[in-house]
Amino acid sequence: MPQQNAWVVERLGKFHATLTPGLNFLVPFVDKVAYKHSLKEIPLDVPSQICITRDNTSCRWTASCISR
Repeated sequence: MPQQNAWVVERLGKFHATLTPGLNFLVPFVDKVAYKHSLKEIPLDVPSQICITRDNTSCRWTASCISR
């Protein structure tokens, strides 16, 4: 199984396990990988904003958000 992935396994149509990276075994015709989820982080840049404080000083704020 590839790194930074998690696979959801169904056994006879019901949730059975979550496979993590490494060596995993599935029973043929009984187990099925229902969903493949990527665990990689996705950076989202937020545009910078200019703020004015109480004492009339300009500040520029930048931020970044990380999601999965």
